[in-house]
Amino acid sequence: MYVTANVSTDSTYLAPNVYFGEALYVISTGENDYRAGMVTNKLSADEVKQLLVPDVVRYTRSAVKVS
Repeated sequence: MYVTANVSTDSTYLAPNVYFGEALYVISTGENDYRAGMVTNKLSADEVKQLLVPDVVRYTRSAVKVS
């Protein structure tokens, strides 16, 4: 089931609580950190994984309630 609000006509819509527990969430984060590490700081992919990924995961986990 895919449920979405028509934001253009109903900006006050909030899905029922049951949807939040059953939903699939996609969080897109860290891309700018990874790119800056590789382009600006000349880090290799392995260095990015070692130095940046743990921080991005930690910050994401602290911002999202996991039940």
